[in-house]
Amino acid sequence: MQGIVTTIYGPDVNTDDIIRADILQETWDKRDFAAYAFDKYDPDFRTRCEGQTNVIVTGPNFGSGSSREQAVYAIAYNNVAFVVGERDPVTGTAYPDIFYRNAMNNGLPLVTLDDIGGIEEGDELSLDLANEILTNVTKGTDYRFTVPAADKALLLAGGIIGMARTDIEKLLA
Repeated sequence: MQGIVTTIYGPDVNTDDIIRADILQETWDKRDFAAYAFDKYDPDFRTRCEGQTNVIVTGPNFGSGSSREQAVYAIAYNNVAFVVGERDPVTGTAYPDIFYRNAMNNGLPLVTLDDIGGIEEGDELSLDLANEILTNVTKGTDYRFTVPAADKALLLAGGIIGMARTDIEKLLA
């Protein structure tokens, strides 16, 4: 996977910042949430995402707040290939558990690095999930990260639906 860093956020971006609560009952189509992504928090987000594969880089605690799965849809359907988050030195994570699990289940890779300081808007990043290497192609820098084996398998299958399809195909073969 490759993409251009189009957005860098600081810490503590919550799901209300990603998708407003009043939008949640508007549709059942996951793709529709993309039109409302960050509309109050960062109104230019959607424009930056047009016409390319995007990467979000963020400080710790991205996706905090509610368990709203629509936040993942709003991000993914804006051509975001993956999110790179900075590990919080206190909690040891970059993402709250519920947001992390929603992203994994929907096939949106979340990478955690100890330091995101060397990554800038406009940098091209390449994600090798199988080998757990993130490369800043623009700067020629590699970053190592880890993903639990079960989560890696889930992401490589395309999320929970992709994994279920694979399992069903195996049963029917």
